[in-house]
Order: sequence, then C-alpha cells, then structure tokens
Amino acid sequence: MESGFGSLKHAIEDDSHAYTDLNYRKQNTSDQNAEPTEEEQQQQQQPCTTVEVAASKATNHSTNPCKNEKRLKSANLLNNCRKRMNRLIKKVNLLKKMNKSSCTKCSLPSEIIKHTSKYLSGYALEFFKSQLQLAKIKKKGRRYSDTERAFALSLYFKSARAYDLLSKIFVLPSQRMLRYWLQRMNFNAGWNDYVFQVLKKKAETMNCQDKVCGVAFDAMSLKQGIYYNISRDNIDGFENLGEYGKSNKVATNVMVFMAKGLKRKWKQIFFFFFILV
Repeated sequence: MESGFGSLKHAIEDDSHAYTDLNYRKQNTSDQNAEPTEEEQQQQQQPCTTVEVAASKATNHSTNPCKNEKRLKSANLLNNCRKRMNRLIKKVNLLKKMNKSSCTKCSLPSEIIKHTSKYLSGYALEFFKSQLQLAKIKKKGRRYSDTERAFALSLYFKSARAYDLLSKIFVLPSQRMLRYWLQRMNFNAGWNDYVFQVLKKKAETMNCQDKVCGVAFDAMSLKQGIYYNISRDNIDGFENLGEYGKSNKVATNVMVFMAKGLKRKWKQIFFFFFILV
C-alpha cells in the first residue's frame, strides 16, 4: 500500500511540473504579442496543487462511461444468478417435502404387507413379513418362530454353502444358533413324542388326500466308537433299543423308520434305534 501511495504522489508532482512549464511557455509567447497584467501574471505563476490534480483524476475516473456500463452489466448478472439460485433452492425443498410425504404413506410394515398380499400368498407372504419385522431388530434381539426355525434347518441340511449365501441376503439365524437348537431337541433312540406332536400339528393343516402316507425303514452302517455327550451327560455309541433296553456292546448300525407322503411330498422320521449286526 505504501508503494502505491508513493507512485501516486510522484505522478501528481510530475503533472504539476509539466503544468508550470506549459504556463511559462504561454507567458513567453504572450509577452511577444501583448504584455499581461500583474494579476494575470500571478495567476499564471501559481502552480496547480496536488489536491486539485487528484480531484481532477477522480472526476475523470468517475465520469468514464465504459467502466460504468461494465459495472451495471456485472450487477445485473449477479442479480440474475441470485434469483436463479433462489428458485432452485425452492424446488429442492419442495421435492424433499414430496419425497418425505410419499415415504411416510408406505412406511408402516402393515401398509407394505397389505400391498404385497396381492402378489404373494402362503409361506412366501409369511417369509416376507418375518423379513420386514426382523430387519429392524438387532442380531442379539431377534426371535424366530417355529416355522422360521424349521425352514432354516431344512435349508441348512440341504446345503450349508447355499445357506451361507442366502444368510448374506436375507435375515436368517446363524449356524451356531442352528446347532444350539439341534442340541436342545430331545431326540432319543426309540419312540419320540415330540415328533408325533409336530406331525399332529402339521396334519391339521393338510387335506385328507395329503395325509395318506406309507412307512419305510432302512439300516445304515456306523463307525464304531463311543463318546461323551456333554449336553445330555451321557455316553453314546452303545447298542440302544430305546424303551426295549440297552447293552454294553458297541453299535455298528442304525435302523430308521420313516413316514412318507404318497400324494404330497413330505417325510418324517418317527422311530430309530442302534443295533449290533
């Protein structure tokens, strides 16, 4: 800033010296034609002060028409940009309000289920309902119904890799939870009352023709060995006929009895025992 004021001061002084030289030349030319009066000589000899020169430059700068036009154009462009920006902000706010209102209309799970019930039915609709309810709950707070547990176990027994892939897409119980459920199921050699209770509930939802079934049985060889079952506090691996008694011999085969639907595809094991062949 100080260098700018210094250059302005030198420019003003140069203009004043040039002005005095011009007056001196005019005075010499006028002396040849006519002699000026004393008052005129004093006025001509008085140099122009720096304040007057600065004021004249300021008036010339302010009265420049080209610069005034540029300022007006830039001001108009700025006003137009501001108006356009305000219009865009209003449109964005309006769209946000419309989006919120449309989301709140179908935000409830009951409304979503009501719309999807037109296209889904049966277990597909039940699975969709469970997915909506479980998606909003944390992993440790999720609770699964009996049908959801049965579906997860059947899918896991079909293919463990497929279960891992689907668990990344849908909300399914973890494999650790499946193993925990299996350990809690009390399946012992012989007749299992729990299996017959499940078959009874399943038969209530079936037609008379779907209930028609046949009984199949088969034996499967086992690897000989004994081990301690921590959850049941029991030693497994010996010959076990359920209600018909046990022995100290190590079992080599298992005999399984199964009920299988003749018209509808379903099957369920209801009796098994370990034998020595």
